[in-house]
Amino acid sequence: MISYYLLFYNELLKNKPFVWQVNNITDIEFKNNLGEIHTKTILIFPILNKDVLTGFIGFDDCEIERNFSLEEINTLQILANNLSSTIIRMENELVLKESEEKFKLLANNM
Repeated sequence: MISYYLLFYNELLKNKPFVWQVNNITDIEFKNNLGEIHTKTILIFPILNKDVLTGFIGFDDCEIERNFSLEEINTLQILANNLSSTIIRMENELVLKESEEKFKLLANNM
């Protein structure tokens, strides 16, 4: 099963959508784990922050094996990109707030 997790991780690092049809998975344990939650198809988008994988957002279909349309993939890619941008903005705001607090402390000590 480790090999599928490494494949999954390496695909996410490419910053591209990743689609798996569960029936095409050859690792029996991994396939069974997905089968227990009735997953037929998985679509996953990486969430990157400055080229570092910080998470992912995934969608699945538990009823049918499906081919996601280009329109669906593009729309969901925009969502993933917005999540990445929001995470970066929140981190930048935190850094700015900490910097302001340090500056105020320095000014008060003068």
